[in-house]
Amino acid sequence: PDPEALAAAVSLAIVCDMSTSLNSLPLSLLPVALHLRNRSNVDLAYNFLARAEGSARQADVDPPIELSSGGHAAWLGVTKVTAEWLPAGGHAELNLHAALVSTGTVVLEGLSVVVCGWRDAVGTTHWLSQPACCATPLPRRVAVTA
Repeated sequence: PDPEALAAAVSLAIVCDMSTSLNSLPLSLLPVALHLRNRSNVDLAYNFLARAEGSARQADVDPPIELSSGGHAAWLGVTKVTAEWLPAGGHAELNLHAALVSTGTVVLEGLSVVVCGWRDAVGTTHWLSQPACCATPLPRRVAVTA
């Protein structure tokens, strides 16, 4: 199969609450799930990375989530997965947290998935020479109040 077609067969969706409160604590953890669905008829291997668009990455620190105004956050939990298999017609849920440290509107984005291989009907694995990027999930806006 064509690598671009394999990547197009994976749908992504960010699922989380649309608002949360810091409750006078210095930190609030917002559970976030990235849902992946394989709409192809072959098993797909994928890589996942939680990153912030346009942010400078500091060594040994997950980058902050892009903010629209006020607020500050960072991804916590499983922020990288390599060569995980998603069965044909299957669904996976990657769970992580957005650590929120101040009020404002946070735009949760920077979650990316690439297809890196596939398995044929007899179970032979075929690795792609270049990973194929899946469509980016729609960002989620979260209102963080005191």
